[in-house]
Amino acid sequence: MLPYTVNFKVSARTLTGALNAHNKAAVDWGWQGLIAYGCHSLVVVIDSITAQTLQVLEKHKADVVKVKWARENYHHNIGSPYCLRLASADVNGKIIVWDVAAGVAQCEIQEHAYFQKFQLERVNLQEVKRSTYDHTRKCTDQLLLLGQTDRAVQLLCLIDKAADACRYLQTYGEWNRAAWLAKVRLNPEECADVLRRWVDHLCSPQVNQKSKALLVLLSLGCFFSVAETLHSMRYFDRAALFVEACLKYGAFEVTEDTEKLITAIYADYARSLKNLGFKQGAVLFASKAGAAGKDLLNELESPKEEPIEE
Repeated sequence: MLPYTVNFKVSARTLTGALNAHNKAAVDWGWQGLIAYGCHSLVVVIDSITAQTLQVLEKHKADVVKVKWARENYHHNIGSPYCLRLASADVNGKIIVWDVAAGVAQCEIQEHAYFQKFQLERVNLQEVKRSTYDHTRKCTDQLLLLGQTDRAVQLLCLIDKAADACRYLQTYGEWNRAAWLAKVRLNPEECADVLRRWVDHLCSPQVNQKSKALLVLLSLGCFFSVAETLHSMRYFDRAALFVEACLKYGAFEVTEDTEKLITAIYADYARSLKNLGFKQGAVLFASKAGAAGKDLLNELESPKEEPIEE
């Protein structure tokens, strides 16, 4: 039990500055109630108790995506410049370390090959109390915010999260690279899931690249889906010949579900041949269509009545 009672009064405060989507993760709470946050290309430091703006740091040319107080000195004092160090990063990969009390930049790091090495090494140089996975995911999120998808994928592969890397690549429209990564890093089941998502994307109305989707389905061994897609594209000749080859070599069995599609393909192909004047071929495939081609077969086999001359 406490020897006395403390009454807390909580009041909401609104910070100044209109933020955008890039600034949503650019905030950090420092010691002694100091808050730093990104506002477009500016870094704002305020006192959370009085809501007074202490500094507005201007050096970035692009939107700020991350801010972080230095942790080597746990007692931040507004009168001690040594204790008030702050790092910020923008969407272009530029990192600035600030002397907050003086309001000046101590150093600048522009994104280049060193930055890639720095991010990769952070996984091994993290504090003991953090897990490698959580720390790496935070690095990944930062790289994605900076538009560095390639490097985010490298970090995910380092912790055996290639499946997540493939999803990130697909989210950012890198479908070919996601398929390549899936084939070299994932097991067959996970790889198939990645390729099926690619097929759904290719068959969507916005993309409509079903011809390319057919090649992906063939690589997966989804022969029934290939026949179904060919039929939906009204490629009746290709669909019928593909079904013939699959039945001949046992690529798929004739079940209740497959038989319905097969007879529909044969019937449509027979009608196509009839319209082109290939009666013999139309009769052949109409007979294979079973009930679906019965009416067409009767029409083809019944002789046409000659008009009677008066």
